[in-house]
Amino acid sequence: MLELNQVVGLRGKTPCLTVSVLSLKSGEVLSLMGPNGAGKSTLLKVITGELPHKGRIDFHGRRIGDWADNERACHVGVLPQASELAFPFTAAEVVTLGLIPLSIGSRQAGMLVREQMRRTDSIHLSDRLYSALSGGERQRVHLARVMVQLSQAEQAPLLLLDEPTSAQDLGHQHQVLRLAMELAHHQGYAVLSILHDMNQAVRYTDRCGLLADGCLQAFGAPQQVLSAENIQRYWHYDAEVFEHPTQGRAIIL
Repeated sequence: MLELNQVVGLRGKTPCLTVSVLSLKSGEVLSLMGPNGAGKSTLLKVITGELPHKGRIDFHGRRIGDWADNERACHVGVLPQASELAFPFTAAEVVTLGLIPLSIGSRQAGMLVREQMRRTDSIHLSDRLYSALSGGERQRVHLARVMVQLSQAEQAPLLLLDEPTSAQDLGHQHQVLRLAMELAHHQGYAVLSILHDMNQAVRYTDRCGLLADGCLQAFGAPQQVLSAENIQRYWHYDAEVFEHPTQGRAIIL
């Protein structure tokens, strides 16, 4: 569904990221891991066109840059690390921004906004000013907005999450990641998520890409990519990796 081939991200004329091959299928969650400054957020900006690139990025068999703006907005959604708004919007008004590329009636729109706010545990924030919300609450409001935006996609949508748990408390971290898996496994989304917690990556993602020094260094099953050897090599940390006694997944200490 999403295919990157011989992609080089550019800042001006200077290469800042190299990905030889990377693929993401409908129905799967792919996590991007790596140390600070590895190029994870840069890769998301390359995919969305915020940064120019050489090479080829295909989405549903077409160059992603060839998609019309409105068509792409209905199929590609981005949850940034943080978002500021200059207007005194309520949380519900922020979520309704996701309706902009859609063509649906007002009654259906209202139901859609409420449903996605319920799924992200932000419905109780509906009437509160966005500026008064905590960082974690803002993240969940924007996740609802993006889910509204992608809700009418005619083909499997692509959801890009840039550190979606960075401002969440422990319970909401797991809730957000479970929701991402639900969107992929039950609704056919392709989800690309930047994470820092290795145990969460092992538990909640299907495949993992390891970025370091601006290059994709490893790609595959999370337990293989996040090996003790790779953790030492790229994070300079001597981790201990155990097998969960009942679930069979790795536990990284």
